[in-house]
Amino acid sequence: MFFQKKKLQPFVRGSWLKIDPREHDIFVQLSGNLNQTLHKEIREVLWPLLKRPIQGAIVLQLSNVHFLDSTIAATVASFFDQAEKRNIPVEIWDASPIVRQVFVGLGFEKLLSRS
Repeated sequence: MFFQKKKLQPFVRGSWLKIDPREHDIFVQLSGNLNQTLHKEIREVLWPLLKRPIQGAIVLQLSNVHFLDSTIAATVASFFDQAEKRNIPVEIWDASPIVRQVFVGLGFEKLLSRS
């Protein structure tokens, strides 16, 4: 029997998250005010992406983030670590000034250079 793997479909959660698979990459757009109340939801959405076969990269688009607390920044950093252990490239595209400020303040600026 031949089984075809289920394709990842575009996914939207509220106004703060959109996942859009394109070609070989998966684009994850985070927007708005990201605080600790979204920590669990972000983990529930991002971590399963690491289990999917991917030929390209997971691209985090953070240009429309207006507030980012340290809990969410640490969650993103942890996601990078897990992806690295699985040899899955993750890139940040267009980080907003607040994202840059929080990442630099927490010592995560190396993640910003992966764009």
